[in-house]
Amino acid sequence: MAVAAAALVYIHYTDERSQVEVASITRARAMVSALDREFATTTAALSALSTSPLLTPTTLMSFHAQASQALTNINADSIVLVDHSGQLLVNTRRAFGTPLPKLDEAPLLQRMLATGKPGVSDLFRGPLELAIVTIGVPVSYGGLFAAIAPERLSPILAEQKLPSSWRAIITDSTGTIVARTHDINTLLGKKVTPDLLQRMTGPNESAFESKTLEGIPVLTAYSRSRVTNWTVALGAPLAELTEGIRQAVFWLIISTCAALAIGLALAWSIGGKIAYSITALVAPARALGSGVEVTVPTLDLVETDEVGKALSKASALLHYTNDALVQSEARLRGIIESALDAIISVDEGQRIVLFNRAAETIFGYPREQVIGVPFEQLLPERFRVINAADIRQFGERGPMTRQLGTVGNVIGLRRNGEEFPIDASISQITEAGQRIYTLILRDITERVRSSEILERSILEREQFVFIASHDLKTPLRAISGYIQLLERAYSPVLDEKAVDLIRRTAKAAQRLDQLTDDLLSYARLDTDLKAFAPVNCRQVMNDVMQLLEVAIQETGASITVGELPETILGDRTQIVQLFQNLIGNGIKYHGDRPPRVEVSAKRQDDQWVFSVSDNGIGIEAEHHEGIFKIFRRLHTQQDYSGTGIGLSVCRRVVDRHHGKIWVESRLGEGSIFYFTIPDFRGSIA
Repeated sequence: MAVAAAALVYIHYTDERSQVEVASITRARAMVSALDREFATTTAALSALSTSPLLTPTTLMSFHAQASQALTNINADSIVLVDHSGQLLVNTRRAFGTPLPKLDEAPLLQRMLATGKPGVSDLFRGPLELAIVTIGVPVSYGGLFAAIAPERLSPILAEQKLPSSWRAIITDSTGTIVARTHDINTLLGKKVTPDLLQRMTGPNESAFESKTLEGIPVLTAYSRSRVTNWTVALGAPLAELTEGIRQAVFWLIISTCAALAIGLALAWSIGGKIAYSITALVAPARALGSGVEVTVPTLDLVETDEVGKALSKASALLHYTNDALVQSEARLRGIIESALDAIISVDEGQRIVLFNRAAETIFGYPREQVIGVPFEQLLPERFRVINAADIRQFGERGPMTRQLGTVGNVIGLRRNGEEFPIDASISQITEAGQRIYTLILRDITERVRSSEILERSILEREQFVFIASHDLKTPLRAISGYIQLLERAYSPVLDEKAVDLIRRTAKAAQRLDQLTDDLLSYARLDTDLKAFAPVNCRQVMNDVMQLLEVAIQETGASITVGELPETILGDRTQIVQLFQNLIGNGIKYHGDRPPRVEVSAKRQDDQWVFSVSDNGIGIEAEHHEGIFKIFRRLHTQQDYSGTGIGLSVCRRVVDRHHGKIWVESRLGEGSIFYFTIPDFRGSIA
């Protein structure tokens, strides 16, 4: 009894101490989590503010006001914008326009510029000689920071409601004190004790005996943040711990004696029930291991009865899982075998371990001949090294799935030696520590053949268009020349009707020549395709004004260009043609009034909406859709010249730029043509 009591006292002491250590570490960890949440909340607010459209050189005053407003929603003293050199551009503690200093050293800014990630600084003296901590996010200028005074972090310590005699501190990554429950005014910015500083370089959490900066012996527990490397440390006075332990030891001795007496009496009774209940679980446990479904009877002890019920449930679940696994394997096997694409799995040595029915059909091998054979047997010899390296690199990089083949399509090799193009994708899984690569292959011989036929067709059509236009223009020039000769040589001797017929014939030939040019331009929309590139809208309008200079002077037209995006992504030649046709129509169909055309654009969602409005004769609503069809004209040649191709060209250009075009108009009230182009990176000019 004496030995047992002494052992229990020692165990109780160590257990009490261990509980205090665990509780202290838990509290320190909770404070670190609260500190991380505080920093994360501020970082999220700064990240949201960094996306502000006011963050431009011309709107920094408005951004200063926006930042000041945002400051009311975060736990910080000021928001600061710093450029790459460390020059302060905006500080919400100073009125906008007040000269601001330049940072001599900005380690957090340099770290953010190098990594492109947000960060938290250590405690330092700011430009205004105040001790601060900063949280920053990278922006195009350099960095956007929230400055936090140390006293704002003190509530994190107070929330735990520690005993008044306990010490709690928050330190930065260098061990410098940022917040403390006692004497913070004298200890702010000082290093923690050397033994704590040394311990902080080791594990993220620990507890040990030490002394405070005031020399008080304490049990110190600390926890370090994995995100910022900041640390929270708690110090519980050892005197209080031992006082509670002395009282606990007294009552522990008494309770131990009583417990021993009662335990001896109950042990005999309870021991038998325990032995029976445990023995009753042996047979069901062995049956469960053999896969047999078991049922455990009700046992006397609640705990062992719960274990028995758990064994019964586990047995039923194993049977259900086995059945589901068998069904899943059968379904997967059925899917693989019924797939129209070849499915082939290879191991890390690139030897075939699965070969479905479609693979047999495509490559001509029965599966029993290729299982265990290197995958390269299914590829022409010249491609084997490249594709083997491609699969190895795929395994090293570790994506889940991607296209296979470094250049173009993969070439397969049938059993009869025939080569054919295939479209291939690859995925990987890990089985028993070994990578298994699964390739899905599709025979695209017909697709490649169709693509080649289509390319030849486009080339032949392009050649036909140029040849036809040349062959049409040659006789047209001859006809026009003969008509001019007839008019000059015989108009004095012909009557007025004959002269009129000659002039009408000349106009018809001229119109046919224009129609040939327009048809050639329409056909080139599909053949003269250029890669999209940034297009300056102002330069486009300058080109259009030069092309329409004669028409503008003859009609006295007024062309007004409003707000336009600085750049759009597209084919510059086709964009010029689009604006030339729309503005030219506004000049042509002006009626009795001098033409007035206005061009502008506005951003809507993720696209630019351009408008070209005029004060012309207008269009009836029933013709708003039909005017974009080729050769669809609403007026005769006597009223307005043209071929009916211009607006159809506009629609083709807009379609190619992934937009849409429409018109709003009333007869006699002018027209507004709208078209959209996706906004990739444009800004208002």
